[in-house]
Amino acid sequence: MRTAILGAGLTGAYLYRRLSGQGHEVEVFGNDPGTRCGISPCAWGTSLGFAQLVRETGLDASAYSLGHSDYVCIDGLKLKADLITFDKKRLIEDLLAGARINRSQPEVGLYERVIDATGVSRALLPPIGNDLTLSCTQFRMRTDEALDNRINLGGIGYAWRFPLSDHEYHIGCGSFVSDPLERLKALGWLGGNGSPGKIVCGCRGDIRLTSPHASLPFVIREKGYEVWEWAKRLAASRPLRATGLCPD
Repeated sequence: MRTAILGAGLTGAYLYRRLSGQGHEVEVFGNDPGTRCGISPCAWGTSLGFAQLVRETGLDASAYSLGHSDYVCIDGLKLKADLITFDKKRLIEDLLAGARINRSQPEVGLYERVIDATGVSRALLPPIGNDLTLSCTQFRMRTDEALDNRINLGGIGYAWRFPLSDHEYHIGCGSFVSDPLERLKALGWLGGNGSPGKIVCGCRGDIRLTSPHASLPFVIREKGYEVWEWAKRLAASRPLRATGLCPD
């Protein structure tokens, strides 16, 4: 089957690897994310199931793992959990090994199936009615001080801080009612004013909270081809998927 994948993030890269490995003719289309790290969204966290999903592509998950914690701290309360941070950029690059990323739009009529892996953008699918998305601001930080993972709830939104490696942390915030950047400053997580840390890079993005059942249509069929959605959803989070980390 001749297939076009629109979206060269982790979702599109994972699907490319699986389909091309099964002998399908696959082409990948994607825009330059325009971020310093070269990925968008800048998500680093996942949970149990990561190793199995990566193994199914023929890669070794341990080569991308940055850290693992058996708890998550929410507003000062430690809860049992499995939090894994991983090198998202490197994993995308290895999943796409050998793939040419086309920067143009696909001529959908040339393919038997087109996969829309653009997440919130839904580049080829119609917009979702009453779509619920959360604007977020996120940073990679470096500090000599050892910090634990942390989730801070407040209002309609939340802030997070996940350890990566070599004293680096992924820090971010999403909110419906306040400026995410100002909230991170108020928490003292961005450095300055006597608090530890230096910003390595940062970006802004959107997270979809709309549930899958409210995100129809998943598929549109036109004469000679189909467009399928294959994307991330926070509201139905699973390993690798929650913030653009991998497909179902």
